[in-house]
Amino acid sequence: MSSTQQRVLPENQFTVRRRENIILSSLLFDKECRELAIQKRIETAHFQDKRIKKIIDIFNGLCSSNIPPRLDIIVEQFFPKDEDEPKRKKLLEDLMKLRDTCPPSDVELFKQHTFFLKKHKSLEKLRKLLNQALSMIDKEEQNPSYDKETKTFDFLSNQFDDLIKDFTLDEAKSLNLSEGLIGLVKRIRDQQKNPTISETVSTGYDEIDEKLSGGYRRGVFSLICARPAMGKTVYMLNQAIEAAKKGAKVLFVSIEMDLTQCLQRILSKVSAVKMKKILQPEHITDPEIAELDAAATEAAKLYGKNLFIEEVTSINAPQLESKIKFYQKQFGVELVFVDYIQIMKTRNNNTPKEVSDFSEISYDLRELAKATQVALVLGAQLSRDVEKRDDKRPLDSDLKNSGSFEQDAAAIIHLYRDVVYNKDTEEKRILEVIIGKNRFGEGNITIKLPYDYSVQSIYQKAVQTDTAA
Repeated sequence: MSSTQQRVLPENQFTVRRRENIILSSLLFDKECRELAIQKRIETAHFQDKRIKKIIDIFNGLCSSNIPPRLDIIVEQFFPKDEDEPKRKKLLEDLMKLRDTCPPSDVELFKQHTFFLKKHKSLEKLRKLLNQALSMIDKEEQNPSYDKETKTFDFLSNQFDDLIKDFTLDEAKSLNLSEGLIGLVKRIRDQQKNPTISETVSTGYDEIDEKLSGGYRRGVFSLICARPAMGKTVYMLNQAIEAAKKGAKVLFVSIEMDLTQCLQRILSKVSAVKMKKILQPEHITDPEIAELDAAATEAAKLYGKNLFIEEVTSINAPQLESKIKFYQKQFGVELVFVDYIQIMKTRNNNTPKEVSDFSEISYDLRELAKATQVALVLGAQLSRDVEKRDDKRPLDSDLKNSGSFEQDAAAIIHLYRDVVYNKDTEEKRILEVIIGKNRFGEGNITIKLPYDYSVQSIYQKAVQTDTAA
């Protein structure tokens, strides 16, 4: 028996509070435990102590932003205001006392403590789930309904799926080099013979596909970034439509805009009837009504069943994952657009405010994309730093709450229209698509696409420049 097996801790030897304190002490004061936590972030959803949870969230946020998670930085971020100096001093004293009262464990026991804490939380969830299920069954028996889709079964299925996922996400994939290379060559050969087996989904625009090495990559998320008035939503809807035309199954999740507004924009694009008239039907002529009817009929026939649009008032990553899994199972969705990332909620359905909140969302989206293997594309706001420069073309570092998003995204694409800042520009109807970070292709590339926002359209013909100025 190995030394690790001999030292397995009895699960009931420690209270939850004691385990949480040992985990925190080990995280802060043991080098190996800290390095492990930097490589593989600790999930704080399993913690009960709010102060410990916040400290570890700050630790995770610093790691995501490539900032050393030193004790002094953590304390400063916990109490960031100048007048909080006495509170910072008290917190530091408490953490130093913690090191004495709950000495750090070695890395193997640290793993066990985190595992048991997670298991305890899952057992609590299971107990609550079973009680809820029994209550729902009692209600159904007392008031039976002729409903073929009993909500009880859907509820149980989704909840048990989540519990199982909690204990399977941490499984590592491991192959020796021979197995890995031989398997990779086989996949490439299969994709060569059958082009429908692809690791990417087309953006709908050939020039952009080429620079992204085939399109948006499955299993990761990409960002479409812009300042207000640049046309972020128009761009994402245009890509959703063009990708659907090419046969991709696409889901567009709109948090910011309602369903009717999305459909109005799409109808303007497919019909070439000005958006202004669609918003004011009393000004539409009979020939334009005929154009709307013909365009809607043609779009519905040719690719209408490839594009799905859903309006939500708010959403977090777990809820988004459930939606994606539903659309995958029912319709085979492979490309998902979300408009937009900064107004998503945290796991607890709170509005993100702290760096750690945005780090949590970014981490969850990365895991979501990996678990579902869809190509996930999210709109993103840029900070006002853009406005302070002479050249207003955005950079990756302009991404609002950028640390984790910038690190976790596979591709970061910016939109820029010179006419917004320079009314006398010669490129009044040119949209610059600036590909910044590009993990799977060429970065620092600008593709210029003609557009006509009066009919909500961005066109295919492009002019490319070598660098994103």
